[in-house]
This record gives sequence, structure tokens and C-alpha cells, in this order.
Amino acid sequence: MGNRSYLYLKNENEALNIFDANNSLPFFWLLLLDKETLGQQIEVWKKAETYESTHDEEETEKYLALNSNEISISKQRFEINAKNGRIFLLKHFPKTIPLFDDFIDLIKEKSKNYDHLELDISQFSGFYNSLDEFCDALNDELLAIEADEPLKIKFLIVEDLIGHGTGFENAGNVEFTALTSYQNALKNRGIPTFKTVKKFNKKALLINIGLLFLCPAFSVLAYKMFQQDGFKLSTLLLSILNVGFYCAFIWNILAQIKSYRKENVKN
Repeated sequence: MGNRSYLYLKNENEALNIFDANNSLPFFWLLLLDKETLGQQIEVWKKAETYESTHDEEETEKYLALNSNEISISKQRFEINAKNGRIFLLKHFPKTIPLFDDFIDLIKEKSKNYDHLELDISQFSGFYNSLDEFCDALNDELLAIEADEPLKIKFLIVEDLIGHGTGFENAGNVEFTALTSYQNALKNRGIPTFKTVKKFNKKALLINIGLLFLCPAFSVLAYKMFQQDGFKLSTLLLSILNVGFYCAFIWNILAQIKSYRKENVKN
């Protein structure tokens, strides 16, 4: 299934899903945001995370029903942010403009019977070590746009303006998929792999070190089984698993050390 994201149009009675994405967070969606709107939602997410850690599943579901997990964007904010986003794209990524313009036009056309937009992107936080890290990534992206620093943009991949630009059309948007801009983007679409930036996690490092120290015990057990029973399938499987655990834990430890060194170099 993957980590899915959705763009909705909503009013009090109805929701229309017009775009969605799987394992990506489309950059055009982020251009519809501003720091104030994002900041308000981040507060909601963090309060929900705290509530979830101290309450059972049923209580958490009731809490989430009263506190939306989606980012709400008013039509006025949408107009302003879309205009500013277009200026940024035109200056630094001009080839994206035809598709972006069609994307905005579709939202305007579809939104006539709706009063606001909503972005449901919380599942995408699964690519990060923590909610804080996810929120930092979103804030950094909006800051890069505001500061006019295209080299710091992480979510736009011009080789895939469907998965990382508009998202995939929904709600029967046949007219959108038939547009030249969409067809060109579809034709030129690559399938890049989203790379998460792993931060140093002291807890993960200590856990992997502790588990690594347990591996010799299984090595001894496998050796005793071999001495007692000779070469058997169970002994072979235990030995293979033991070697696999050694490799996995050492790999994780080295990855955490690498992340730690990178963070210290930056600081």
C-alpha cells in the first residue's frame, strides 16, 4: 500500500479527492502552503502524538475525530500561495509552469462548490524517524521557497512531475489527464527513489549494540548443537540466522555512526 497522501476539496457536507500520491509528497501541493498554516497543523499533530502516548486506542480515535489530521487551506490562502509558488517555479523551474498552471486551473474549476482544500499528508511521516523530523523537513522546504533558494528544495523531482509534482489525478479527472502538459510529464516520467535523510538516533545505536552482544550466545549455541548432533538442518539455519543478525546489527551501528559524524561535521 505504501504511505499515501491526498488532496481534497471540502465543504461541510462533502469531500472530493482530486489528487493522491503513493510514497511521495508532491511539491505542487507544498506550494499551496504557507508557514502559518503549516505551523498551526504541526501544533495539532504534536498534541495528538502526546495524547496518543498517554491514552488507549479508543480514546485516541475519539480525540482525532475532534481534531483534524488534515491541513486545511482556505480559498484565499490558496490563491495567494499559488501565485507565490508560480513565481518561484517560473524563476527556477520554468519547464514545470505549463503543468502547474493546469493543476491550479483544475483546482479552481473543481472548487466552485467547495469552500476549502485539505491536504492529508500525515502518512508520509512514516519515512522519517520521528514526527519532529518530518515537521522539520516540511518547514525547511517552505523556508527554501520563501528564501528563494532552489538548491535547498528536496521534494521536487523534475524527472517525475506526476509523482512529485501534481500527484495522480482522481475523481475522474479525465480532462486533466488528457492535457498536453500532463501527457508530456507522463511520457517523460522517471521513477526516482525517495531517499530519506537518516538522523543520528542514540536510542537506536544503543539497542543495536545491545543486540549485537547477544549474537555470541547464539554462536555458542550453534556450536554446541553441531558438537552434539552433527550437521543438521536446524543447526545450519541457526548458523545462517546468527550470521545475518551479526551483519544487520553491525550495519545499523555503522549507519548510526555515519549519521553522527555527518551531523557533527555540519555543526
